[in-house]
Amino acid sequence: MPAGFTVQQCLASIGLTYHDLAECTSLQAEWSLIKRHFFHSARETHPDKGGDVAAFLEARAAFEVLRKLYETAKVQSFAASGGLATASTFDASVHDFESGEVPSWE
Repeated sequence: MPAGFTVQQCLASIGLTYHDLAECTSLQAEWSLIKRHFFHSARETHPDKGGDVAAFLEARAAFEVLRKLYETAKVQSFAASGGLATASTFDASVHDFESGEVPSWE
């Protein structure tokens, strides 16, 4: 199954697993950890830093899906929502990002 079809796959795209979220005591704590992992992933995969464009766009789209779930309160816990389907949101995010330029790291 391609990346981004579930919350679990979106988390994996930014380098997180359920085990990483296990010690979080709230949705806000999970979101903070997700943001840290995304920014770390972005630094490693950004084309300006020698990374792969496809990997960067995948991580960026996955983060956008997770952000939308968080901001719209569609999850009470990312760890408990691993199987939640996110394919349409992920595909729309990928399409939006592919149609534009990768922002400069600088």
